[in-house]
Amino acid sequence: MKLGSRDRVLSVAVILSAIVLIILGGLQVRWSHQVSDAARARIGTTLKASMLDWHLDLLREFSGPAIAISTAIDENEPVAHYLEEYQEWTWGAAHPDLVADVFVWQRAPGANPQLLRLNVTTGQVERATWPAKMERLHQLLDNPAQLPAVSQPRVAIPRDMPRANAPNEWLFDPHVPALVHAGGCGSPNPKALSNCVMIVLDARVLEQTVLPELARRYFGTPEGLDYQVAVLGSASDQAVVYSSDPDFDQKDFSEADARMDVFGPRRNGTARKESETNLHPEPLMTAVQKGSWRDFAAPVWFDVIRYSPAERDWYLIIKPHRGSLEDIVSIGRQRDLSISFGVLLLLAVSMLMIIITSHRAQNLARLQMNFISAVSHELRTPLAVMCSAADNLADGVVHGKQQLSQYRSIIASQARQLTDLMEQVLAFAATGQRRPHYDLRPLEVSDIVVATVEKTTGVIQDAGFHLEQDIEAGLPRVMGDLFAISQCLQNLVVNAIKYSGTSRWIGLRAKLAQDGGKDEVQISVADHGIGIKASELDRIFQPFFRSPSVVGAQIHGTGLGLSLAMNIAEAMNGRLTVSSTPGEGSVFTLHLPVIAATARQNGSASLVSPLSRS
Repeated sequence: MKLGSRDRVLSVAVILSAIVLIILGGLQVRWSHQVSDAARARIGTTLKASMLDWHLDLLREFSGPAIAISTAIDENEPVAHYLEEYQEWTWGAAHPDLVADVFVWQRAPGANPQLLRLNVTTGQVERATWPAKMERLHQLLDNPAQLPAVSQPRVAIPRDMPRANAPNEWLFDPHVPALVHAGGCGSPNPKALSNCVMIVLDARVLEQTVLPELARRYFGTPEGLDYQVAVLGSASDQAVVYSSDPDFDQKDFSEADARMDVFGPRRNGTARKESETNLHPEPLMTAVQKGSWRDFAAPVWFDVIRYSPAERDWYLIIKPHRGSLEDIVSIGRQRDLSISFGVLLLLAVSMLMIIITSHRAQNLARLQMNFISAVSHELRTPLAVMCSAADNLADGVVHGKQQLSQYRSIIASQARQLTDLMEQVLAFAATGQRRPHYDLRPLEVSDIVVATVEKTTGVIQDAGFHLEQDIEAGLPRVMGDLFAISQCLQNLVVNAIKYSGTSRWIGLRAKLAQDGGKDEVQISVADHGIGIKASELDRIFQPFFRSPSVVGAQIHGTGLGLSLAMNIAEAMNGRLTVSSTPGEGSVFTLHLPVIAATARQNGSASLVSPLSRS
């Protein structure tokens, strides 16, 4: 398969992978919406079921004494029988102290009505006066025509509870609070005996015992409540029947995540036929099915006595401790989306890294192929010259000492070129396998310059170049390996000769400078050659890199010289920089930190030693 075909396959694979990631992201958002909706519905359904169970247990607590006394309510039964049934209920009740008092308002024909109190402690039926908190109820019962139309006296009793033959006509007065059996108070027969029974509930026991137990049972864990729970009464009275949180009040009514009308929806007040006034006036779950889990009415249990049409019944209010239910679902959705998109991002980054690695591998393979081609060419040229010279010597073509000396110079020059090439290759291989070992010691800058000039004199003279030196006097010493630093500068000089074009000038300068407040010696190699493009300055120190313009100009090289020079500079705790202008030349600078302050000579004398071709 050709390289171009491979690139096209890779591009198609990248596009397909990106499309797949986008599709997965869109599906994840869609699925997260569905999961959030399902979670919201599940939480709402569970919460609604808990509220209904709470409601059922609460009404069981209320109905216990009412059902017990209902079995004795009859115009022919003495009031003492009521007391016996009530006492029997207290023996097995879970919360007998929930009932504070039981009153019987007795209205006999031709006699004044009297209020009787069932005293459980003494076992006696006592005469009593109307308590102040029951005065409004007294006035209402004394004039049955004022009973609200919505309070039709009937109650729906669960199938698992015992039921007496007598009709159950209990009402609930939330202001006392009390259960009221008002079945005979409004009897049209003036000769009939009518007994109105009133079971007064202890608001303190209801608030501090019964309702907290129910809240813990249905909305809590062993560690505590998962929700803020409150039972709110009439808004006009600012009635808070129970609250698990001290600051939970009427203002939270409209902000609650879920609320339930404890006593069911209000009746429309329309009179019903006699056949409809039975123990099951309507399906218990009708009101529940009509409402949502956020705001609904519980099954009808007791009709509520209201003293004004604007009164609000008791409501069960639920709010999570951690914000709202929407916030909880939203946080869960954001968490799931974050994890999902994190995985997708990881996949995208992995795909990108694979693409980058693949491109780098391709570029490296291309550079290695170019390197092999360049090395082969660099080896072939001197070998061809040396073989030709050897053949001429063997065939007796060369005569005289002058020709022999010329051939000897040619062979020596080509051998030196081969040696330099092999040293570069071996040096690069050594840097790739392990860090080369250098003998670091204090060096004089002048010794570095002299060693560099000695190694490059032959190359400079053969190429017909002029080397101009400008070395500041009194430069401090630097720490380094003399052979390695001179080899680094030698690579820079050879590089300047190779890319100088028609110019035949090279500048070698050394001076003291500061970088970041620290003294350093800067040794520069300058030329007036072809220069380097700004876009290529960041890549010229990479192994095997050669500018396309250089390759096109048939300038030979391996692309290792500058890379080796950079490695040596860094090994000496220094660095190598370059500044260049295309068509004007380049300046490579070796920065070496000084190791000791050295007194500079007065006048900053400079040594200028031009070297030209002889």
